[in-house]
Amino acid sequence: ILPTDGRRYVKSVRSAYDLIFVNLSDPSTAMLNRYYTVEFFAEVSRALKPEGIFVFSLTGSQVYLGAELAEYVASIYYSLMSVFPHVLVCPEEQSFFYATHVAGVLSDDPDVLIQRRSKYDQPTDIVSSVIYRSYVLPERFELLKKRLEGLNHIPPNRDLHPTSFLHYTTFTEKLSNFRLSHWLPRRA
Repeated sequence: ILPTDGRRYVKSVRSAYDLIFVNLSDPSTAMLNRYYTVEFFAEVSRALKPEGIFVFSLTGSQVYLGAELAEYVASIYYSLMSVFPHVLVCPEEQSFFYATHVAGVLSDDPDVLIQRRSKYDQPTDIVSSVIYRSYVLPERFELLKKRLEGLNHIPPNRDLHPTSFLHYTTFTEKLSNFRLSHWLPRRA
């Protein structure tokens, strides 16, 4: 555990990590938003080993993305895609984003995941690799991917242009029916 600002620390590291997992909440403030920008993703990329994986989670949905949630997720998805060529989003209530530079490292195929995980299964495990059969449903991944592909016009989330922060605010405003969106631009 390093008692320092995560963003500052990641800037100073080069090719050191196999995995970087950012465990923060959604970009509900400008301070949190800086961990979901193109600039931060580029800093994370430099801190990873060539086959390293970057992971974080955000509010999502298993089966349906309304307009506000879809635009919010897309603003981060395309920001991540601008840095990492291989991105996988696991569609759940808390969607996990996985990113890497190497093809074949990530998979949404349950058979591949079972094969990879089964070598670590122990007879005493409560949950074995077969859990992927019910957890990873390729149709849901494809549905999410198609939904996001239709939103490639959303500007990326940048340090000096916090589109994800604005989209998240619009999304939460919709949930609370606060009507703040009357004062926010529709397209950030």
